[in-house]
Amino acid sequence: MKRTISIASNKAVLVLIAVIAFASSVYAQKYKTNIPAAITIPDMVDTRLGTLNFIDGFPDDNTVQKVYDNLDFVHGMQAFMNTMPAASLFAMRQGLKSIGVNNHSVVVFNDMTDSRTLFLTANTESVYLAGWLDLKNGPMVVESGPGVLGFVNDFWFHYVADIGNAGPDKGKGGKFLFLPPDFKGDTPAGYFVYQSRTYSNWLTMRGFLVKGSAKPAVASFKKHVKIYPLSMAVKHPATSFINGSGKYFNTIHAMDYSFFEEVNTVVQEEPNNAMDPETLGLLASIGIEKGKPFAPDDRMKKILTDAAVMGNATVRTLMYKARIPEFYFFPNSAWGTPFIGGSYLFERNGVRLIDPRSMFFFAATGITPAMTVARVGIGSQYAAASVDLKGQALDGGKNYRIHLPPGIPAKDFWSLVVYDTQTRSMLQTDQQFPSTGSQKKGIKINADKSVDVYFGPKAPQGKKNNWVQTVPGKGWWVILRLYGPLQPWFDKTWKPGEIEEL
Repeated sequence: MKRTISIASNKAVLVLIAVIAFASSVYAQKYKTNIPAAITIPDMVDTRLGTLNFIDGFPDDNTVQKVYDNLDFVHGMQAFMNTMPAASLFAMRQGLKSIGVNNHSVVVFNDMTDSRTLFLTANTESVYLAGWLDLKNGPMVVESGPGVLGFVNDFWFHYVADIGNAGPDKGKGGKFLFLPPDFKGDTPAGYFVYQSRTYSNWLTMRGFLVKGSAKPAVASFKKHVKIYPLSMAVKHPATSFINGSGKYFNTIHAMDYSFFEEVNTVVQEEPNNAMDPETLGLLASIGIEKGKPFAPDDRMKKILTDAAVMGNATVRTLMYKARIPEFYFFPNSAWGTPFIGGSYLFERNGVRLIDPRSMFFFAATGITPAMTVARVGIGSQYAAASVDLKGQALDGGKNYRIHLPPGIPAKDFWSLVVYDTQTRSMLQTDQQFPSTGSQKKGIKINADKSVDVYFGPKAPQGKKNNWVQTVPGKGWWVILRLYGPLQPWFDKTWKPGEIEEL
C-alpha cells in the first residue's frame, strides 16, 4: 500500500513537472525574443561619474543620486553658456546706472574710452555713447544725428534696430520710436518705429575721430541726441550727457554663482515670450522661472557653483584656444574671428552655432545684421590673437613683435589694442590707451611701408610709439582692427605676421 502511494505521488510530481515544463516551453516560444544589448544597460557600468549600479535596468539609490546631481550640473552649465547674453546686459545696465545713466541721460566718452572702464573689447578709436531705454512706463523716443553707427538690443541681447549709417535714416539722423512689448494702438507719423520684446533695452552709438580729434563727434552727439518719453514729445526734458572718460565702472557680468542671480533678474523682469521656450525650460530646470523665487538649497547651490566654474573655464577655452576651424583666417595662424558663421543670429542652414555664440558673448557686446556685411572700403574688420608663433599663451613679462607687411589693407586707419585675458577689457598698465596704430603720432613706418609693433614691459629703444606696454604676471591678447578694409584682406592676399617672442 505504501509502495502504491509512493508510485502515485511520484507520478503526480512527474506530471506537475511536465506541465510546468510544457507551460514554460509554450511561454518562451510565444513571448521570448532576442533583446539587442544596445537597448539595455548592464547591472554595473563604469562611467565618468564612477560606477553606476542597476537591478535589471532599475537604478539603485546611489546611482539615482549621482545621475540627478549630474543632470542638474549639465543643465546648470548649459544655462551658463546659453544665457550669457542676458547676464552681459544685466551687468551693462548695472554699470551704466552706477554713473547715473537713465531714461534722460547717456554716457559719452569725451576723451575716448580708456583702460579704467571695464568694458568688453572696447576700442581706442571710436567715440562711444551708451544709454539704457526703460519702456515700462511707455514708448521712448531716441533722436540721432548724422554720421553715427548705432543700434539697440533688447535685454536678452536680441537685435531691435540700427541707428545711423546702417539704419533706415541712412546716416542722416532721425527720430526713432521704441514701443514696449505690451504696446497696442496707433503710433504717430514721423518716426522710425520698432517694438521690442523686452522693457529694458541697451542703446549704443559710435562717433568717429576727425583728424585725430574726438571733439566734433562729441559736439554732434550733444547737439543731436535726445532721449525722452513719447508722452513728452511736445515738451521734453533735456538729455544729460555724462562724461565716461577716465571713470571706473564695471559692465562685465559675473563668472561665478552670482551669474545665475543676474540671469534670474532678467527672467523676472521680462515677459516669457521675449525668449524661446527651450531656453526658459533650461532655466526652469535649475530653479529660475518667472514668478517664482530663485532659492536653491545647499545641494543645488553647490552644483550651480560648480557649473559656473566649468562654464567659465569652457568659454575661456573656446576663445583663447579655439578648436573650430572657421575661427582661423589663415592656416597655421593664431589670427581668428570671435564672430564665426557670418550670421547675427548665429545660424547656418537652420542650425544654431552654439559654441561660436558663447565665444562671441564672452568676448564682445552688440548684435546687429550690419556686423555680417563685408564691404570693401566700408566699415571695419577684426582679427584677434591670443597665442604666439609657437602657440603659447602671451606672457606680460616677455617681449614680442608683430610685423605688419606692406600694403596694410585699411583705407581709413588700423589699430592694435591689447586686452586683459581675465576681464576682456583693455589691459591696465601705465598707458592710458593700451594701443597703437596708424593714427598714433610719431609711429614709425619702415622703408617698405611695413610696420613693426612691439609688446612688453618696456619699450624697445627708439620704438616707443610702436610699442604697447604689458605687465609681468598678466596675460594679454590683441585685436587688429582695419577701418575701411580693402580687397587684400577679403581675398587673403595680405595677412598680419604672427606674434613673435623676442
